[in-house]
Amino acid sequence: MRKKYFDLHQFEGEAGGGNSGDASHGESGTTVLYGKQTDVFSRETEPEEGHDAGDDVDEAQKRQAEFERLIKGDFKDLYDKSVKDNIDRRFKNVRESREQIDEINMTLQPIYDRYGIEPGDFRGLDYAIRNDMSLYEDEAIEMGMSPEQFAYAKKAELEARRAQEELDKMKGAQEAQRAYQGWLSEGEELKASYPDFDLEAEVQNERFMSLLSQGWTVADAYEAVHAKELITRGIGTAAEKAQQNVVNNIRARGMRPSENGTGSKAGVIVKKDPSQFDNKDMEEIRRRVADGERIVF
Repeated sequence: MRKKYFDLHQFEGEAGGGNSGDASHGESGTTVLYGKQTDVFSRETEPEEGHDAGDDVDEAQKRQAEFERLIKGDFKDLYDKSVKDNIDRRFKNVRESREQIDEINMTLQPIYDRYGIEPGDFRGLDYAIRNDMSLYEDEAIEMGMSPEQFAYAKKAELEARRAQEELDKMKGAQEAQRAYQGWLSEGEELKASYPDFDLEAEVQNERFMSLLSQGWTVADAYEAVHAKELITRGIGTAAEKAQQNVVNNIRARGMRPSENGTGSKAGVIVKKDPSQFDNKDMEEIRRRVADGERIVF
């Protein structure tokens, strides 16, 4: 979308040329503006274009084309290195997993040999152990049971423990689901203050999730994680409001900026040369900046 410009002649009307009201700093009936006013007072006007859904597609295609150009051009070496690092990291994880399995198989080798099981055949090893009644003889005698009865009791005990573990997992999943639904609800409310908030994106942030797991609300966690960004945005918003207040003031008075930028006639005086500022100018600039106005020379 093109930048929108304003023509201050449109402020002229029935109130045109009025001198009523207090001046910020200057003669009665005038408003003093400091610094460049290009964005606000440009006389050039351009029509505001409507938004077309096709624009988004074109923009995505342009970004993709630019990305392809960069990774095949100036940034090819960095991109290739990043891909290589990712591949190496993945293969490193696979290699470490295989090494751990090899260590386990080496530890279990005597048991594999006892039952004639191939290393790595964990299912076969599990079956052989469960059906080896000699493993239960001593404990079965102490319990006054046969090895078969004792083995059956141990199997039932194991199945009960596994069932409890599954139940605990289900409860944990249900609690997690309830927590997530609560986060969704809080997230929708938070959008009233931060329209660009995206819970799906935020849950990818480890710090954000860590704070939520500690009992923080979605709003508190978001503001803590993005504190610096939100403060910067707030300062920018304050400056925009201050600038808009000036425009509204001009519209209400039906004035327009002085052509020579330093004139004394009723209207708006734009002072852009710091070398010509007096003490009152400097005090006024300091006050406006403190109130959030952004002044650029």
